Amino acid sequence: MHFSQSLAEATEEERTIAKAFVDARLQGATLRAYPGSMPAGRESAYRIQDLAITSWPEPIAGWKTTMLIPPEYGSDFVGRRLIGPAFRSSIRLARSGEWTDIPVIAGGFSGLEPEVVVRVACDAPAGKLDWTIDEAREM
Repeated sequence: MHFSQSLAEATEEERTIAKAFVDARLQGATLRAYPGSMPAGRESAYRIQDLAITSWPEPIAGWKTTMLIPPEYGSDFVGRRLIGPAFRSSIRLARSGEWTDIPVIAGGFSGLEPEVVVRVACDAPAGKLDWTIDEAREM
């Protein structure tokens, strides 16, 4: 799991924002507005996410990547993707010919994201960036 350089460096506002996100999700509620100032950059955004992860009552079961971030979110985000956790209870397996229920928080937003999911047998070696098809198949 990746955490920002130091959660100890988190500001009080970052801690408040993370708590608001966690509390809202646990209560199945929406937030009427962003609960503070928008993060000034990726480091702050990831620190807020990391704070929320440490408060979440279940383990991470995988990771997801967002679409490219549009310009209105600031120059530190433009053209980049953000990575976030997928917690065990939020993962749904859809099987061919079957319906899969997906809960949505009332007043919230839901989007369908067809994804390719790869289950691996073990952690990849640290720093390994180049893979052959046979090496990937072994994982």
